[in-house]
Amino acid sequence: MNWVGWHFVHSKLRGADLRGAELGAAVFRDVDLRGAVLRNAVAGAMTTHGASFAGSDLTDINFRCADLFDADFSKAKLAGASLNGANLTSTRGLDTVDLDEVDMRLALYAAATPFPAGFDPRKRGAVLVGPKADLSGMVLYNRDLQDLKLEDANLTDMDLRGSDLSGADLTSADLRGSDLTGAELGQGARCTRFHDTILPDGTRWTGCGGDLPLEKRTPPPVRRAPRPMPPRTPTKREPLPCDGPQPENVDAGAGPHLALLDLLERYASGARDFSGLQIDRDASRPI
Repeated sequence: MNWVGWHFVHSKLRGADLRGAELGAAVFRDVDLRGAVLRNAVAGAMTTHGASFAGSDLTDINFRCADLFDADFSKAKLAGASLNGANLTSTRGLDTVDLDEVDMRLALYAAATPFPAGFDPRKRGAVLVGPKADLSGMVLYNRDLQDLKLEDANLTDMDLRGSDLSGADLTSADLRGSDLTGAELGQGARCTRFHDTILPDGTRWTGCGGDLPLEKRTPPPVRRAPRPMPPRTPTKREPLPCDGPQPENVDAGAGPHLALLDLLERYASGARDFSGLQIDRDASRPI
């Protein structure tokens, strides 16, 4: 089932059977997925804003490089799941989940991210994001990094092309040598060090730091959709590349399942409650 790049807003998919669904780069905003089955789903580069996976079966799901903003994972099953490179800075409910078999390498978390008692995300390869954090050399392009607290952080030599840092506090952060082509900075870049940094408009800043002119903090007014970026020279901190909306093993050329076309028509006509959705794969229609 190819859901790659789909957008769902204020919808209900409670108890839906989405096992094996291809959700790469999908956007689920305020979507209720409580009790849904997403076993073996491929959700790389997915973005959630307020989605609830509470009580869902997420066994072996691939959330690689997903931005899981304000997502609720309370009592979800995550055995064998990959959160490699995922943004967990505002994720909820992880303290109620068994994370023993979850791939946490290079997942981003904040001091307030809840984890089970005794669980040390650093020992599992996760990276703390916050004031004075060290993210040097990381590849985080085309990512939603809004409102992060990165005061005095070491952000040198990073690949942040196309990322949204609007609302992020970059006060006194060190961005020397980083690539911000197409990124959004907003007003939070105060006293930030930008020497040899490629700015959002593509120019290289060779000044000695300090505040940038306002016009250099944002890209040109017309934003293009996120697109795969060519790889940079690898660094020792570079994760598996999150290079665009299509995660690996998703057939980007495959058309949507006929059942999903029917669902999309219903969604376009105003329907929002798809609770209990199941796919009759022989009939290719939702039940």
